[in-house]
Amino acid sequence: MATATRPKAVRQIPKFASELEESEWWDTHTLADDLWESGPKVEAELDKLLGIRRRKVAPPHPAKAKKAS
Repeated sequence: MATATRPKAVRQIPKFASELEESEWWDTHTLADDLWESGPKVEAELDKLLGIRRRKVAPPHPAKAKKAS
């Protein structure tokens, strides 16, 4: 398989006339890593819409983890 073309800016992604056209284009392209990172962060908004509450959980203390096993 050939290496996919990586657009480095949103403006390099064309407007598509159909989902089929878009699908065919993405079959040969992928986003550059830095473009992924610059995209909008939607997880918090999705969580809010879905009513999901997240909390950070500390990893178990090593001594307590040994007792549990």
